[in-house]
Parts: sequence; structure tokens; C-alpha cells
Amino acid sequence: MNKIPYKVRLWIGVGLILWSIAAFLATIIYGSYGAPTWILIAGLIFAVIAFAIGIVFIPKTNEDGSPIVVKSKPKKKKQHRRKSKKQKEPFISDKEWKEFEDEEDDMIFIDEVVEDD
Repeated sequence: MNKIPYKVRLWIGVGLILWSIAAFLATIIYGSYGAPTWILIAGLIFAVIAFAIGIVFIPKTNEDGSPIVVKSKPKKKKQHRRKSKKQKEPFISDKEWKEFEDEEDDMIFIDEVVEDD
């Protein structure tokens, strides 16, 4: 296997794995349409064989011969902070509230004057 170039091995392995997935899905689809049993069995056997050969073909080392190592990111430490309570802003500001009170006083006064007449 070492005589086969790295990229060729990679593409053959990936291709066989993808083909095995496609064969498995095709077996399920043909099975739902009522295909003969021998086609279903052969499809599943070919899918398993293609998957196994694809795993064998996938290179275990990089191009330079060093082993493939997955670099893990360092985990961030969770800091327990106290949640600060947000001060809710009032729906109506003080200035607007005073204006509404003045308008309400004016309306009350007008109502009293109209009732007196």
C-alpha cells in the first residue's frame, strides 16, 4: 500500500465509503419498491464490503509520514459571575408623566366647568 500515492489512497478510500452509503440507500429504496430478495442481500453485502475496503484505503499518516493527530482546542474555564440586575427604564419618563397629569387636570377642570353650566 505504501507504493500508492497519498492522494490516490485518500480519494479511493473516500470514494468507496461514499459508494457504500449510496449502495445502502439504494438497497432501501429498491426494497420499498418490492425488489427481489437476492438484490437486497447483494446490495447490503456490497455496501459492507465497500465500506471495509474504504476504511483500509484511508491513510493513517500524513503525506510526510507523521501520524494524523487531531488538535483539540483548550477548554475555556467557566467564570461564575453574578448577574447584574438591569435597571428597567420606566415606560414613561418623568417629564411625560407630568405632562399627562397636567392634561388630566385640565380635562377634570373642563368637565367641572361644563357640568356647572
